[in-house]
Amino acid sequence: MLLNSEMWYLNYLWQVGAFGMLAWMTLVAMILRRLWSGRRNAISMSAIAVMGGLAVGALFIPVLDEPAVAVPLWTLLAFGLLAADRVKVVAESTPPAA
Repeated sequence: MLLNSEMWYLNYLWQVGAFGMLAWMTLVAMILRRLWSGRRNAISMSAIAVMGGLAVGALFIPVLDEPAVAVPLWTLLAFGLLAADRVKVVAESTPPAA
């Protein structure tokens, strides 16, 4: 029996199983948490917005499998994570106001 669904999440669950889907959701949650910690940076907020938009879009069409979407998404996420880490370092190194 083959599952034929336009919902990306069901297709992915069918391909990798419950453990794989749980691992994927954990990875996404960890990335979002790090991006949220640097939300003062425009790149981090852009990455959160794009990730959220594509997550909603994946409910209706399997968009996350396409290389034309995945490569820019992961590139933006990488830049967003770098920017979030930079915001964190700058915030930690700034002396408190007297």
